[in-house]
Amino acid sequence: MNTSVRCFEKFLKARGLTHNGTLCLSLITQAPLWCTSRNLLDRTPAIQALQFMSNYLVAKAVSGSKLCVLRRSDNMPAVHNWHVGQSLQPWPADVRLHMDPEFPKNKELSDWVHVFGGTLIASRRMKEFIEAAAPLHTEYLPVKIADHQGRDVDAEYFLVNPHVHQDALDRAQSIVTWHDMLPDLICDCEKLVLDETRIKTQALLFRLKHYPRIVVFRRDLGDAIRAAEFTGIKLVEVHKIMS
Repeated sequence: MNTSVRCFEKFLKARGLTHNGTLCLSLITQAPLWCTSRNLLDRTPAIQALQFMSNYLVAKAVSGSKLCVLRRSDNMPAVHNWHVGQSLQPWPADVRLHMDPEFPKNKELSDWVHVFGGTLIASRRMKEFIEAAAPLHTEYLPVKIADHQGRDVDAEYFLVNPHVHQDALDRAQSIVTWHDMLPDLICDCEKLVLDETRIKTQALLFRLKHYPRIVVFRRDLGDAIRAAEFTGIKLVEVHKIMS
């Protein structure tokens, strides 16, 4: 084992991180072989990035020139309950979301559909994929999607609601601005850091108690979603999230 590999593994161990062979090799090739001390190794760009690495990823909807965007809804009960972490049951059978008329050329459906307001809408394929992982306190509620002509599309979609929030904000390391009218909620985020010891083990998918507008996946589920090549979703590192 060469010196860089040993330093790299010492670096990971000191931070409680693990790695696979591919990750190790890809990072080592970016680190000079003369990095034989922790201080020198920490200065390399690839290793500096690892200092912010979390066991969690944040989901973002991907909108493009063709993917549809949803805005108006019919018969949606307590649409903002996800802000406070509540079940949306009982759930009507005729909840419908409409494609946004401000984007008339965006007609294609994706597995994860961009919805203004932060509601999570997933295709049946993606819903079943997430459901099979059994994330804690998550419900899957059927919805219809109406196209720009008001006709229901021939595809099954679900509102995914992880309704027990995790109180996992690291207040000491995060840089946030609190809402004036709702002092328990964050209105602006410059730097987000999670206290992962406060996250329940089976919380594979959740919102944060004080910042519920974002959706967090545990990294293993997030990586599986990436590998399955679902459309309309991008998973980014927690430290890269800014309002």
